[in-house]
Amino acid sequence: MLMLMRNAVMGCVVLAALAACGGGSSSPEPMNPNPGNPNPPPVGKSSLTLSGTAATGLAIVDASIQAKCQAGSAQVLSGPDGTYKMEIVEGKFPCVLQLTTPVTGVRLHSVVVGTGNAATVHITPLTDMLTARLFGRDVAGLFPNVDAASLVNTINAANVLAVQADVTALLQDRFNISFLQDFIGAPLRAATAADKAGGDAHDKLLDKVSAYFNPVQLGLINKALASTQTVADIKKLLVELKAAPVANAGLPQAVATGATVLLDASASQAAPGVVPNFRWKIIGKPATSVAELSLANTAKPSFVADKPGSYMFSVMVDYPGERYASSAVVEVTAQLDAPYQTTPAVSGAPNGGVYGEYWKLEFSGTNTGFCDVLSVSPSGSSYTPGMCISNGKLLGDFALHGDVEKTGSVTLNMQVNPHLPESTQTAAIFRGVFRQDGTGAGTWGIPNSAANGAWTATRYIGRQTYRSVTLANPDAGSFASGADGAAGVWRRPSTKNYPEFALILPNGETAWQTDSPFSSGMVHVFGEFLSDGATWQLGNKSTVHTSTSIQGVQASGSIVPKTRIVGTMSAAAGKTVTLSFDSYSIENALALSLADISGTYVAGGASYIAPDGSISGTTEAGCRIQGRIAPVSPDSKANLFRLKLTFYGPASNPAACYETQMGPDYDGYAFMTVSEGERYFYTLLRPSGVPVGYATPAGFYPRYILGTKIR
Repeated sequence: MLMLMRNAVMGCVVLAALAACGGGSSSPEPMNPNPGNPNPPPVGKSSLTLSGTAATGLAIVDASIQAKCQAGSAQVLSGPDGTYKMEIVEGKFPCVLQLTTPVTGVRLHSVVVGTGNAATVHITPLTDMLTARLFGRDVAGLFPNVDAASLVNTINAANVLAVQADVTALLQDRFNISFLQDFIGAPLRAATAADKAGGDAHDKLLDKVSAYFNPVQLGLINKALASTQTVADIKKLLVELKAAPVANAGLPQAVATGATVLLDASASQAAPGVVPNFRWKIIGKPATSVAELSLANTAKPSFVADKPGSYMFSVMVDYPGERYASSAVVEVTAQLDAPYQTTPAVSGAPNGGVYGEYWKLEFSGTNTGFCDVLSVSPSGSSYTPGMCISNGKLLGDFALHGDVEKTGSVTLNMQVNPHLPESTQTAAIFRGVFRQDGTGAGTWGIPNSAANGAWTATRYIGRQTYRSVTLANPDAGSFASGADGAAGVWRRPSTKNYPEFALILPNGETAWQTDSPFSSGMVHVFGEFLSDGATWQLGNKSTVHTSTSIQGVQASGSIVPKTRIVGTMSAAAGKTVTLSFDSYSIENALALSLADISGTYVAGGASYIAPDGSISGTTEAGCRIQGRIAPVSPDSKANLFRLKLTFYGPASNPAACYETQMGPDYDGYAFMTVSEGERYFYTLLRPSGVPVGYATPAGFYPRYILGTKIR
């Protein structure tokens, strides 16, 4: 239900949309009845053109913008200055728009009444408030299934102007908003990261709104606007929100290992005269740490940084009996204070991990190569994650012995030729010291052999920074820079504990990871993507790999090049599932050569890609692998690669490498993900030569992801 509030000024504005405001025989020129289209073009085209700017003060870049109209829909990405333009074939006003930010997934909305065949429709926090008031419900929940009747009955000039009057009345005590007569279509030039002072008056108002209200507060305001509350009631909410606490967990700290560390949230903001509650928690710490908080329910708790690495803390600040709370996080890094470095455990999760300092050990003599030591424990351990490479081939992984906490001395016992049975392997012994200054040195040799030499070591940071890319300005040679509208990486927004994506090669080969037609889990699909540019289907030899079997699969649907792929998928013994890869992924803007991807990678295990594309490494389960990675075509620099791998289980425990029960050969694909400056190499593999109809209790999904490049 629309709660329409009209004061004297806005009453005139509303009426001006329908008739003159005032008396006499000559009437002033009426206000344009479409706030989203200040200069409507003449009718006459069979399509609608929507354009505008997405901004919260700064331009919103690479956001997905979807429009649904009385007839027709479309989807595009915002550009580097926040602007967008879309064409809706045979479209018909009115329309509602939804923007989804690329990293946080925050959604903003806007509407347009529309006349003619073009309209300016900005998307901002102000248009989001207007849209919430207009529909009287959660627009993000409504948007996927909004129908033509709902749009026509809700979006008209009188309703839009009335709810804009409500939002203006709500905010005018805090902001100079009276100059902005049209939230949706008034001129808007957004500031950008490169030109933060470049915004116009409209943009500077958005800056003030975003600075005054945090995202949680804006969400509560929108929820209130979507309810039946009056503007006067919602104004009371604004007072409460600004009296709510604002948590401040203090500045990041770097401390010595073993130090007692004081955390401090005393800079948190609270209403005058109110004593807030504080609740601290440890949300991350080095894998072997046993640190605990002392006085966790005070503003200034403490803990002992017992292990080197990263400690993450959160603090919740609220009032006794109040419904509003605020939280903040802070990181404490315990630095090396002994002649060794303990590396935090490296997660195998595709969406992140904890990365620390590593050691590169380079050896020379009768044989040359290097070892990546992924962790060094204080007093040695039976297994030290790492690997040694010589001439592009895996020599082995190793155990570490020695009291390095006190002296820095180490012994690495490396098994040479780990792909052979244990009885035929030999051990290379590395002895020396890891020093506090991040260097190391020693000698190596193989007992009862003339093989020997020296080694040096260097400690390094296992995290790399990368330049950013956008679909609006893609790398030369990337999928996004080419004319093929189907080839590349397609993603489906997912709340599952696995990413959903489709990979399509220029020759039509395809591989997916998506919802299963058999159960609630995931499946892998491999086959041929056949498309005429508007529709698509899988070739008749395509297969779906469940966790324990391979079956034939059918799938078909429609495609909007470089925008979205939708359709359905079914298998003989399963249900039909809906497919919606509705994001042409940012990964398509990245161009990579073999030289770019060569190096050492860590996930649950560790792998090395040589400059010629050969791969050696180990999996999380201790299985060894060898193989090759190559571009999808000889001259391609697009972000999609072919993989061929062979898995080797140790003779003493073959079950540690269950992949060997179905091969041991696998083939598939890999691509580099893009996420806030980090890169993660994801793989999708299938057992080579296993026929349709094959079933096994062992499982088909290899435990192998290349992971993050650390060097």
